[in-house]
Amino acid sequence: MKKLIYGIISISIILGLTGCEKTVPYPKVVKSWKSHTDVANYMQSNFIFDLSRQVEFKRDLRKHKQMADDMYNFTVSELSKEPIETYNSKSGFCGDSVVLINDALNKINPNYKAKTIFIRNEASPTHHWVTGFYIEDKLYIMDYGAGEKWSDMIGTHGPYNSIDDYGEFLKSVDAKGFKFSSIRWRN
Repeated sequence: MKKLIYGIISISIILGLTGCEKTVPYPKVVKSWKSHTDVANYMQSNFIFDLSRQVEFKRDLRKHKQMADDMYNFTVSELSKEPIETYNSKSGFCGDSVVLINDALNKINPNYKAKTIFIRNEASPTHHWVTGFYIEDKLYIMDYGAGEKWSDMIGTHGPYNSIDDYGEFLKSVDAKGFKFSSIRWRN
C-alpha cells in the first residue's frame, strides 16, 4: 500500500514539474490580464513563429485573390486563426499573432483602439502585419509575429506620434529578406 501511495505522489510531482498542468482557457486568461504588458509578456514567453503556418497562409491568400473581386479591402483576419486557436496552439504567423493581440487588447481596454497595421516589404512578397494601439494619444506597436530572421522587429515599440514615425524605425531594421516599403492601417 505504501508503494502505491509513494507511486501516486511521485507521478503527481513529475506531472507538476513537467508542465502537464491544465492551460487556463483564453476567455478566462484575458479577463485576468490588466494591461498591454500582460499581453506582451504572454506573447514573448509563449508565442512561436511557425513557418509552415505562413506557407499555409500564402497558399490560402493565392486562392482568395483568385476568388476576390476587390483585394484592396482584404484584411489579414479573413485568413488568420481565431484568437482562441492561436492562444491554444501558441504558434502561428504574424497575421495570427495580430488577431490575438488585437482581440486581447480591445477586451482589456477598448481605449487602446487596437488595429492592424500592414507593412509592405520591398525585398520579397512576404509582407508583415503588426498591431497599433494607443496609450494617452501616443501610438505603440506590438509585434510578436515576426520570425527569427526579423527578430529586431519583435517587441512593443513606441511611443510614436504617428504611424509614419514607426515607419522611420522600420527603415532602420536590417533583417534578411526585409526592406521597408510602406505602411498603412488595415482595419
